[in-house]
Parts: sequence; C-alpha cells; structure tokens
Amino acid sequence: MEKLSPVSWDDFVKRLRELGFEGPFRGGKHPKMRKEKLTLIIPNKHEGDLGIGFLTRLLRQAGISKEEWLGKNAQSGFSIVATVMIMMILALFAAVAVSLVTTGAGIGLQEEQGDAAFYIAEGGLEKASYYIINQKDSACTADETCACDGLTGADFTNVSLGAGTFTVTSPDSDQKYITTATLNTGIDAIQTTIPVSSDPQGVYATSGRIMIDREVIEYTFLTATTFEGCKRGVAGTTAASHASGTRVGQKQCVITSTGAISTNPLVSSIQRKVSTVAELQEGWSVGAVAPLPTNHLNSIYCTDSNNCWAVGNAGIIIRWNGTSWNNVTSPTNRDLNSVFMIDTNGALVWKNWAET
Repeated sequence: MEKLSPVSWDDFVKRLRELGFEGPFRGGKHPKMRKEKLTLIIPNKHEGDLGIGFLTRLLRQAGISKEEWLGKNAQSGFSIVATVMIMMILALFAAVAVSLVTTGAGIGLQEEQGDAAFYIAEGGLEKASYYIINQKDSACTADETCACDGLTGADFTNVSLGAGTFTVTSPDSDQKYITTATLNTGIDAIQTTIPVSSDPQGVYATSGRIMIDREVIEYTFLTATTFEGCKRGVAGTTAASHASGTRVGQKQCVITSTGAISTNPLVSSIQRKVSTVAELQEGWSVGAVAPLPTNHLNSIYCTDSNNCWAVGNAGIIIRWNGTSWNNVTSPTNRDLNSVFMIDTNGALVWKNWAET
C-alpha cells in the first residue's frame, strides 16, 4: 500500500485546495484554510518539507483519510512499490533489507527532527514578538520603528532551545515605514480591494498589513493601483468606511526565524524557517503644522486622518483637511469647551458654554 511521504508547504496547500479547502487566510500567528464549517490551522510558510508525522496530524484535523490524500495516484504508486519490492527480493534480499533498516531509521529521525526544528523556529518568533512589544512600550517611545532594528546580537543569534538553536533576522529590506499612498476613491467597510492613487508596488511590502484611519487591514498581494485580497478590521480594529484621499500607512517588519538541529547522522543540519509580520503602527499623527491659532484650544475630535475639528476660547473653530488647519466662521465669541463630529461632512455639536 502506498505510504504518505514528506510534502512541501506549497504542495500541501495546493492539495488541500484540490480537496475543497479555501485559503490560506491570514489571521493570528498562523494562516488558516477553510472547507464549509471546518477551519484548519496550518503552519506558516517555511523552507523544507512537512514531515510524515506532522502531515498525519494535520490530515487527521482536516478529516482527510490517507486514501483521499493520495488520490488517484495511490494505485499506480502501489504498483511501482510492488515491482520494486519484487526486484529487491529477487536480487539482493538480505543486503537490501539491512540497508532499508538503517536508512529508514535515519529518514525517520530526519522527519522527526524536521518537525522539532519547525517548533524551535516558532519559539524564535515568540521571543522576537515579545521583544518588539516591550521595545514599543519603552525604548522606542519616540520612534517605534527601532523595535525591528534590535533583532540582532547574542539574544537572537544561535540561541539554544530544546535540542537545537534558532536565529532571528529582520533585514532592512523587510522593514517598511511608509505613508505615501492615498485612497483613490472612498471605500466602504466590506471592500476587499483597496484602490490607491499611486503605484504601491516596490514601495509597500508585497503582502502584509496597512493602516487606514483607525483600521488595520491585511492584504495578500499588490497591483499597480490596488491592495488585493484584503481582510478588514484585523488586530482588534473595526472595519469602517474611509474617504477618498485618506492616507494609507504601513509600519511593519517581516521577522524570519530559522530553527536548526545538527545531530542527524545523515545531514549536517536540519533547518526550518518561519516568518511573520510585526505591525508597528497604532495610530496617526495629524495637524502638527503651522499656522495654529493663538487662542487656547479646549477640544478636538477627528473621524479620520483628513477630518478634524477643534474649538477654543473666544469662539474659535478650526478644521483640519489632511494638509492644513483652516478657520471656520463662528456664530459666537464665547469660549467653546467641547466638540463632537457626527460625520465627515462637518456637522458639529458644541456644549458647556462659558460666559465671556
């Protein structure tokens, strides 16, 4: 009977799609694939094959039998194996049998250590993610982008974990700190294609996350005019509508962790690589340009990075349009202490009048 064999990540995903699964979809630490009501969590894309043991566990979770996985090739595979076995028995049964026992043990160990190297690499990602969170909260308060620059040195190079080691990298080419593109048209809260006014290719990461206003959006690929395959409202944010001209920000770094085990008798080192995206942007800085009114401002409210209203003493009302502050005619010279935007069209409510 045909047996399972190691399979690359790409072939694994391709075969799942042939069996009716959709995806992969990003979200959390690992991508997911779905078939009807079943959601299967799969490993991050990495170099090297998925071992038989790991593959068996994933197939069990997906409700896929070995026969289904092997498909139509099972019969032809069986015939090949049977023919080879007969030739081996007729030729050098004893010698080949000994060789199979020795080599099989080595291959089995290689598959087991490949799975272990994968989990060691995952451990490296966990440490890197924890480091970035701490850096954003302390050492990188002025410029959070320095968090990714620190993934070097002894703390992230050949670090011992279990039976192996991991090394974490985030080269400059994988770090993106960009706010150049703007929305070409307004978008609603469910669109999965984000149109922009300038070509994002070669500027933004080929896949990853962007931030529009307060919403974080995950995308899978770029075209000359769009971000495609978008998943809206990720990382605890809420999907929302956004106006034309709103800036599209990206502050992220791609972290790659390589797990390695060097105790296999057949090869010098067994390695597995896994990667993830660290999203650094948590908001926008708006309105930090001159001129600002000399009157004391008491309240400000923004619906997005292009629409802010502020009120202050002596009836001052100003509006931010994405590039500059502009005075708005006020109906009073009283001190205004609070402002609230009903929508982006500028409907305002002010309250708590103070006598002048």
